[in-house]
Amino acid sequence: MDNSIKQFAIGEILDGRYFYIPSYQRGYRWTEKQVGDLLRDLLCFANNTKEDYDFYCLQPIIARPITDENKLQELFKNIPLDVLQEKGVWEIIDGQQRLTSIFLLYKYLVTKKGWDVETLKEEEDGKELYHILYATREDSAAFLENLNLHMINHDEDYKDNVDFYHMANAYKYINSWIQLEDQSHYSYQRSYKKICDAVNKLMEIIQEQ
Repeated sequence: MDNSIKQFAIGEILDGRYFYIPSYQRGYRWTEKQVGDLLRDLLCFANNTKEDYDFYCLQPIIARPITDENKLQELFKNIPLDVLQEKGVWEIIDGQQRLTSIFLLYKYLVTKKGWDVETLKEEEDGKELYHILYATREDSAAFLENLNLHMINHDEDYKDNVDFYHMANAYKYINSWIQLEDQSHYSYQRSYKKICDAVNKLMEIIQEQ
């Protein structure tokens, strides 16, 4: 068994692969503080001109591949086996809060640009958002995939589900945080587009362990 630790840039996992969250893990619970800390770290790094820091390292996201065909078919009854094998499936052992937050950020940037799955592939050299599936929260995957500001602002049903509530709040906070940064946080008045481009570019060099 290969137990070696490998590093991946976020851009490398934007290939449509699947991440599986087992039943023993709690749902998404990050608050504005944790999401804000992550966003500030990312943008500070994006604007850091020091050559000493040539990559940003997240706290460890620990995962292991699932390759057993029987287990794949048992866990993912609605997804063809050949799709799972082509894209790859990873079980998250630790770090799903960060993984979900990065998904929400990238989902926000892509949606803000008005891109669908095919446009993202065309514009970003074949990139595709990864998928997060849950052992005991099947509806959470669909909620994440379809999340947008219009849905949050016009559909109050998400507030009845604690997982949806935290995901939606994080998504809304990303939007408000980026707008606030645009208006007041930088003396040279970094534009909204520049902020999005900076974070989007950073997705290529963030490192995971």
